[in-house]
Amino acid sequence: MIFISNNIPLMTNVREVVELLSRQLHIEGIALLGTINYPKYAEQDIMCSCISHKGGQERKPSMGIMTRPDKSSGKIFVHCLACGYKATLETFVSNCFGIYDRGEFGLKWLLRNFNSFDIVDRSKFFNLPNREVKTVETPAYIGEDQLSAYRWYHPYMYKRHLTDDLIEQFDIGFNRGTNSLTFPVRDLTGNVVFIAERSVNTKRFHYPIGTRKPIYGLYESNKLFDSNTLYVCESFLNALMFIKWGKPAVALMGTGDAYQYELLKKSKYRHIVICTDNDNAGNAGALKLKRALNKYKFVSRLKTKKGTDINDWGYLKSFEEFLKKAIDKQVA
Repeated sequence: MIFISNNIPLMTNVREVVELLSRQLHIEGIALLGTINYPKYAEQDIMCSCISHKGGQERKPSMGIMTRPDKSSGKIFVHCLACGYKATLETFVSNCFGIYDRGEFGLKWLLRNFNSFDIVDRSKFFNLPNREVKTVETPAYIGEDQLSAYRWYHPYMYKRHLTDDLIEQFDIGFNRGTNSLTFPVRDLTGNVVFIAERSVNTKRFHYPIGTRKPIYGLYESNKLFDSNTLYVCESFLNALMFIKWGKPAVALMGTGDAYQYELLKKSKYRHIVICTDNDNAGNAGALKLKRALNKYKFVSRLKTKKGTDINDWGYLKSFEEFLKKAIDKQVA
């Protein structure tokens, strides 16, 4: 276990970090860390090619990466004996990818790849954007104070293939009391009607009782995309994968109801692609939705391979790759 900024513990050691970093740089076509010498003894530095001089191509490694934290600061430092380059582990990771942001990218990279024991307060560790929060301070809507209470990172977000951009854009958070991810559900004007939850330990979803469900992601998709096609899913995590791949998508938080059908009928999208799960409930819901929309929209069905849902394929980098590898059947 090692500690990074603000004493966040990571379930790894420095050698595992360097090994993964080297592999990812190679995959990205970045010619750095070509030579790495791992020490015989735990207290010795890992020596590697310096990323700061000779274009990262020196023959004899001169850059040392501490395998144990500095006693005075508690940080892991990287230092070059030849050119004097010195940085924290997080900043070093950022610099390897050509990013000079004082380690912000590196910190996210470490959290994404090595599960932290702790959840992380987003506002404490990252520069959050000036968020446009459209809330009406009445009992009917969720206010900013309640939303801010859930702005924590949790490793499960990355396990489900969420990106930092998605987390911030959709204000996805973590409820420490229920151990669940939180998803603010907005109406068509952007007001937060309620906060839905998804447990990080089980498949339990929680929605407020007696509250009419809008369509998750419809407000955001309308703002983000200029498209005639909308992908309609059951769950938040499935819809968010489409959005990550550059496609407008929504979640019905189930297989849909009459109120949600009306919202889809009145939406700007001419083509509705039904992406409910490829199981009995999902197929029945897809048929019901198709019958409701057939007179108003062009409707098609997209199914993933049996036993999988869209989020299972969230590691894929593009929508085109998803269509090639994940689709079982597409019926117009």
